[in-house]
Amino acid sequence: MNDNKKESSELLEPVDERELDESRLEDEGVAGPSEISSDETITGDLFDEVVDDAPIEVVRLINAPNYMKKMSWVKLPFGPVTICGSTHGSGAIIDGNHRLRVQIANYMANPLLVKGVYVRILCQSSVDPINSYLMVRNSDDIVIEPGTSAMTEVGLHRSGFITPTKKSCDDQGGVPKKFAPFA
Repeated sequence: MNDNKKESSELLEPVDERELDESRLEDEGVAGPSEISSDETITGDLFDEVVDDAPIEVVRLINAPNYMKKMSWVKLPFGPVTICGSTHGSGAIIDGNHRLRVQIANYMANPLLVKGVYVRILCQSSVDPINSYLMVRNSDDIVIEPGTSAMTEVGLHRSGFITPTKKSCDDQGGVPKKFAPFA
C-alpha cells in the first residue's frame, strides 16, 4: 500500500516552472498548472455489463421488421417543406384508390420524380392522431422502377381519391367525444 502511495506521489511531482513559458500562459488566460489526485482505486467492472460473445449480425434495412418496400405511382411530386426552420420532403403516392402521404427526412431534389412515374419506396409506416403517412429516411430510398411506363393524367385523376385517416374512436377504443350542435 505504501508502494502505491509512493508511486503516485512520484507521478504527481511539481513541474519545473522554468520549463513553462509563463508569458504564453498569461496571454491565454491560464493561471498555471493544476494537479488532480485520487486516493481510491476502483477495480472490476464499473457498469456490470454482460457482454454476449455472439457475433455481430448486420441486417439489411429492407429486412428490418419495421421497414417495408412499397411499389406505387407518384401522385404529387416531392418537394421541400420548411416548418420552424426545419426542412423535409413531402409528396404523395397512390396505391389503387388510396392516396398515401410520404415524408422524406433527408430530402434532396430529384427532377426525375415527376407526376405519374412508377417508384419503389423503402419506408416505414407512421400514424398520428390526424392521419397516416409513410416516413422515408433519405431521398435515395425512392427509386424509379425501370420498365414501367408513366401513368397518364386521366389515370392519376381517377385513382388515389381516398386518404386513409385514423378516427378518434379507433384511437380511444370507445365512443368519440360529442360536440354541442351549432345554434
